[in-house]
Parts: sequence; C-alpha cells; structure tokens
Amino acid sequence: MSWKTIPTLEPLKNSNNDKIIDFSTFDIETTEWINPYALGYYNPKEGYKVFIGTNCVDEFMQHILRRKSRGLTIYAHNGGKFDFSFLLRQMMNKDYLKKYSADIIRAAGRIIELRINFIEWVLDTETGKKKPTYRTAIRFRDSVSLLPFSLEKITKSYGVEHAKGEIDHTKITKDNWKEHIEEVKPYLYHDCKGLHEVLVKHQNYSWHKWKIGFESALTGPSKALRNYRRNFMKAPIVQYPHYEDVIRRSYCGGRTEIFQHYLTGGAYYYDVNSLYPSVMKGNPYPVGYPIKTHDFNLKDNFGICKATVDIPKSLDIPPLPYKQIINKQTKLLFPTGKLKGWFTSPELILAKEQGCKINIDVGLDFKKDYIFDDYVGTIYPIKENAKDNVEKTNAKGDLNMLYGKFGQRRDREQFIFNPKELKGLTPLTLDDSIPIYSKKVVSKSKHILPAIASFVTSYSRIAIYGFLKDSDPYYCDTDSVITKKKIRTSTKLGDMKLEHHIKEGVFILPKMYAFRCFKDCPDKDHVKKGFDSVKIKGFPRTFVKENVTFEMLKDCFMKGNFSRIDYREKGKFTTVFESLRRTHKFVSTNEFKRSIKSKYDKRTLIEGTFRTKPLHIDETFI
Repeated sequence: MSWKTIPTLEPLKNSNNDKIIDFSTFDIETTEWINPYALGYYNPKEGYKVFIGTNCVDEFMQHILRRKSRGLTIYAHNGGKFDFSFLLRQMMNKDYLKKYSADIIRAAGRIIELRINFIEWVLDTETGKKKPTYRTAIRFRDSVSLLPFSLEKITKSYGVEHAKGEIDHTKITKDNWKEHIEEVKPYLYHDCKGLHEVLVKHQNYSWHKWKIGFESALTGPSKALRNYRRNFMKAPIVQYPHYEDVIRRSYCGGRTEIFQHYLTGGAYYYDVNSLYPSVMKGNPYPVGYPIKTHDFNLKDNFGICKATVDIPKSLDIPPLPYKQIINKQTKLLFPTGKLKGWFTSPELILAKEQGCKINIDVGLDFKKDYIFDDYVGTIYPIKENAKDNVEKTNAKGDLNMLYGKFGQRRDREQFIFNPKELKGLTPLTLDDSIPIYSKKVVSKSKHILPAIASFVTSYSRIAIYGFLKDSDPYYCDTDSVITKKKIRTSTKLGDMKLEHHIKEGVFILPKMYAFRCFKDCPDKDHVKKGFDSVKIKGFPRTFVKENVTFEMLKDCFMKGNFSRIDYREKGKFTTVFESLRRTHKFVSTNEFKRSIKSKYDKRTLIEGTFRTKPLHIDETFI
C-alpha cells in the first residue's frame, strides 16, 4: 500500500450533510403489545392527525406514502424496538410489496433508521426494457439513538409544553379499547407533540452552537463525531487497515470487580467526574501510520505491543486486563500470573511500575498527539455551567459518545426488505414468505481508528487503578469505587465526587449489589427513599424497586440461595430481529424470565472470609 492510497479521516469544512432538517413524529398505541388500535402523527406543516382502529397502521402508511410526502424524516421514540415492527409487518401486504422496498440500519439490536423506498420503472436504453429503480420515500428514525432516555424523563427535563402524560395501559384490552379512546387521544397527542418539541430544541441547540443538524446525525455518537471533525479536529488522521485486527486485541472495556463481598462499619461510594472525557483531555493519542518493530521499548516508543507479562502473586489488585472465556462467556479479568497478549504501552508502563516483568515481542509504534484537548476543554465547561438541560444534555452526550465511534467494527450486517434482486443475500428466516434478507458488508468509514478507542479505555483503567491502589476497595465499576478510604473530592474534570456514605453493603456480582446509607449521605433523594439502594442488572427496574430490599438481597447472599428473586413476564414484546428468529414474524411476544444462578467468577473467594483474591493464570499463548 502506498502512502497515497492510505485513507485518512479529514476535518470537515462546510459539509453539505451538516444541515438542519424538518421532521415529523409518530407513536402507536397497542393492546397486549401486538394489537394496534391508535396511531398519532404530528407533522408541523399539516398539524396533528390521529388514526383510530385496528387498521390504523395501514391508514397511516397510506397517508404518508403519498407522492407529496416523499422525503420526510419521521421519528418515533423507541421506534427501533417497537413501532417500526408494525410498519414492516404492514409492508407484507401484497399492495406494498408491489411498490416498496426497505433498507434497515441496525445498531445493537435496535433499528436506528428504516428507509422505505418506492419503486420506479425506468426504460433501459440498452435493452429497451423497463427496469426497477429504488428511491427513498420516507426515513423513519429512532430518537432514542439520539437521546437515550425515557420520553417521560426527556420531555420533563427539556421543559417542553407537552410533557408525556400518564395512563393505565393495563386496563385497555382489544375488546374494550373503544371505551377508553377519548382518554387515549390526548395522551397520544402529548407523546407525538412532546417528542417533536424535544427534538426541535435538541437540533436547534446543536445547529446554532456547532452547525450540526440531524441530516447526517442519526445517533448521538455520530453527532459527536461530526462536531469533533467540524469544529475541533486540527489535522487528518491516517488509517491502518492492515493492523486493525491485532490492535483490537488490546481494546477492552472498563474494570468491574468485587474485592470484598460484604461491607460493614462504613465506606464511601465515589464517582469520577466524566472519566472518559477526563482521560481524553491531557493525554496523547496514537496518530500516523504505525511502524512495526521488534525493538519496541516503553521508554522511547508509543503504541500497541504484543508482550509476555509476569504479574506477581503478591499483587492483590493486578494492573492488566485479560480476556478469557469462562462458562461460555468472555470475561474481562485482571489476574496474576504469566499472560501473553496485546496491550497499550501506557498500561505496560503501569504494570512495570507495579513490579511486573515484561518482555515485548513486537510493537506498533505510533506518533502521538493531544487530539482531544481542545474538544474536551471547550465542551466540559459548557456542561458544568449549562444554562438549561438542553445545553447540558447536548454537551454531556458529545463528551461521552465520541470515543466509541473510533472503535466501531468494519464488518457489519445490512438488512433489506423486499430487495429487487437476491444475489449475495441471505434470508433472515427459513420462511420464504418473509422477504427480508441480510448481507455482510465491510464499512469503508474513515473514522474507524481502534487504536484511539483502545487508548481511551486503557487510560481510564489506569486512572481508576490510581484510586483502587492502596485503598482496600470493596467494589469498582468502570468509573466508580467503593472504599473505606477518604478520597479528595472536587468538581474538577477527572477528580472524584462523593455519591453515597454507605453504612452496610453486599456485593454479589458485577452490577448486582445493595447497600444502606447513613443519614449524612450526600444523595438527599436517596435518603428520603429510606437509605437503601438496590441494583440488579438484567431485571426490570420496577420489579427490583417494588420487590427487592437490601435486607432481602443480603439474606439471599448469606444463605447462598437467590430463589426468592425470580421474575416472569408473559407476553413481553419481542424486538423485530428476535421475533423473526423465534417466530418468523415481525411482531410477537415472548415470556421474559430472569433469575440469579451464576456465582462470581472474576476473582476467587478467600475461604472463611468475604474477601476475594485475583485469579492466577499461566497462559503463554493467545
């Protein structure tokens, strides 16, 4: 590959894609999750329209797929996991199959954009025959991808005129919905109008502050990336496609560990002020095309290394991350022993400082640059001094959502509904009557720079290690630490803030814990609610809040029996891709089950105590 052909990520200068757009909103009301009976649609030019009855989705689509409506962008909050499923189901009607196709952009199980294309038959001058041409008619987008909050929370936070209301959906059935329709109508109107008001405020701020509109910003991370490239990026950054796969081996997430299962006598729960933005500012990042070298040394070189590291057993809190499959799941461990893998040079320097022996086999040597200093240095004060929640939410999103774009994978799956040809496509279900297909594509996006993403998370682990070391911690989770040690606090970027003063706590699994606070806990809302905090990942929050107490979780842990914590929900809505896999339908429900069966396996329990010690591993190959 010559230097002229190496792709680069360039700063954006007056991009035509960065423009403000008009948009509409819609929302569907259903009984038993799968039976639509009302659909609200707000278009600022047409006003509000409501479609009532079991045929409401078809009537809505007939309305918006008119020629004069082509080019619309329409948002639904959580549409990618709910509302869009009904649109796709409606397109199975033969009248739609004759006229329309669809492209689906998916991210993490959610449809972030559904493009409905209309078919035009044009004359092929070479063959003299007509052939189909597909043009985008409507773009449906999920606003959760921009604002990952509940509609109730964001309408109240943004202070819009039409905040989300309340209604008891459980009393409305497929047999009695007509009796409740007059109550549903204003609720539905507020959902549509309130969402529109939120998005107008969100886009207007982004446009007037940074000249970033919604045209090319499908998600919060893509909006943050465009802001960075347009307003802060100083110089191009070259890609390194030949080395991306090995660099990804060094890319790990945050540190989540239990050091002591039971806490008594008092401790402090600290959070880092904007951990990821704090390490993006003030640290150098890898830029330029990497030079592969077998003479890589930590004093003179900077980058990603393949190294063999001997971590002494005496370290209770080892410094290096290591991925291992345990119980059929890939776990991020921090073990002692002999490891061989790919690491960032800053993390190897930390390991060396902690007494680890390091032998570097090969390294990728980068140039270094402080590429995020201006970005974070400008936006963090905006967040801290925001005049309202619109400004604060925009700033917080831009700070926290940028780095992940650099770590995106190139291999992705493209989904097509009712394609014009099947060559190279794979049916998504075994049922030939459902015309939805996928194909593997390789992204040519120039922002994919995994070394940058790897360094962000690496610096973050180094930062949290500084708080863990010599503090006799109980628990840590990416940007938080629970310890008896008092840590200096401030509002400064990267410093700690005290969240809770804990009286007693139990830590069972990562993101599964409960604690009780003293009356002087700084979280005053928490104190009002009775001093207890319970978190169980994977269980609905409402279930945990209403059914699980600190004493209950503590008792389950002490007895080693969690059978009392069991959740079952029949008829829970299934997202479109899961529904297709399970039932070969776009819309379906499924029984949702949650229970606690696993045991903590990222460290080893010291017999006769509540303390844990690191796993010891001797792996000399990867």
